[in-house]
Amino acid sequence: MDIKYFDKNVLDGFSRSLSVLVWAHNTVKYSLLDLFVKLPYVQKIVNVGREQMELYRDHLATLKSTYIYNIFPIKEREYYAAEDRDNHNVVYMGSIVRAKGFHVLASAWKKVLSEIPDAQLYVIGSGKLYNRDAGLGRYGIAEKDYEDLFMSYLTNEKGEVLPSVHFLGILKEEKLGVMGKCKVAVPNPTGVSECLPITAMEMQLAGCSITTVLHPAYLDTVFNKSYLYRNPSRLAQYIIARIKSPSDDVGALYDFIQSRFGVEKNIERWEQLILHPDEVGVEEISEYNYHHKKIKEKLRVYKMRYPLLRCIPPVEIFYDGISTVKYYLSRMTEKLKR
Repeated sequence: MDIKYFDKNVLDGFSRSLSVLVWAHNTVKYSLLDLFVKLPYVQKIVNVGREQMELYRDHLATLKSTYIYNIFPIKEREYYAAEDRDNHNVVYMGSIVRAKGFHVLASAWKKVLSEIPDAQLYVIGSGKLYNRDAGLGRYGIAEKDYEDLFMSYLTNEKGEVLPSVHFLGILKEEKLGVMGKCKVAVPNPTGVSECLPITAMEMQLAGCSITTVLHPAYLDTVFNKSYLYRNPSRLAQYIIARIKSPSDDVGALYDFIQSRFGVEKNIERWEQLILHPDEVGVEEISEYNYHHKKIKEKLRVYKMRYPLLRCIPPVEIFYDGISTVKYYLSRMTEKLKR
C-alpha cells in the first residue's frame, strides 16, 4: 500500500490476515517508523531510493526496510539524441516554487556571467506546474512574493530580464530539445523535498552534465557525483567548473539511467519481495557516507543487542530540524515517566 493511505485504525481489524508492504514515495516520519516496528502485519517498508532508506539506518525500522527504485519509462537511445555539447548553456527544469530552489540558482547567475559572459540560462517550468490556479507575479513566472525574490537577481536596473535568461514556461516533449542543447543542468539546487527526482533522470537522458547539492536523492540519481556540492553558496563555482570541464559521456549517462531505473531489474525486485518477503533481509550499507551513515549502522547493531539503547534518537534528527528533535524529546520524557 502507498504510505499516504496508511490507516492503522482500519488495518488493525484485519491484522491476523494481513501482510502489508508499505510503499514510501516520500521520507517516512519517525512517528510512523516507530509504529511500523511494532505492527506485526507490516512486513516491509519499501523506499523508492536506496539513500532515502539509509537516512534512518540507525532506526530499528531498518530491519523491515528495503528499496526498489521507481521505474522510469526509458525510450530507445536515439530518441534522446543530443546536440553538440561544446557550449555554455545551462538548464533548470521544475516547479518554480521555493521548495524547488530556483532562487538559489538565480542568486548565483550573475557570478556565473562574471566568469563566463556568454553563458545562457534556460528555465523550464512555472509556478503553475502543480497548481494551475496559482496567482502569478509581474513576470508571469511564479507567485508574486517568490517571483520578486528571484527576479531581483535576474533583471537589470530597469527591471528588464537579463538577455542571458530565457523563461520557457511549461513544456511537454519539446523540453528534450531544449535540454539537448544545454551542456549543464541544475535540478533542485537545495534538494529540499526530493526523494527520487525524475528531473535528474530526464536531464541526463538528454545528455546534460549535472551539478547540484550533495543529497540522498542525487546520490541515487546522478551518474557523475564529482559536482555535487555540500553548500548551496558554492553553486556558481560549480556551474563554472562544470561548463569548463568535459561533458559526461552521453552513452554512459543513458546506460546508468537504464540499468538503475529500467523495467526488468526493478520488476524482478518487486516479484521477489511480494512472493518471498521474509527472504529480503537488512540491506547492505551503501558506499556513500552521507550524514554519518557508518555511525548509524553501528548504532543499529548496538540497539539490536542492547534494548536499553533504543531510547537513543536517530542521528538524522540533528539534520531534520526542531520539530523532529521535539518529537524525540517528548518520547524520551514519556519513557522516563514510566
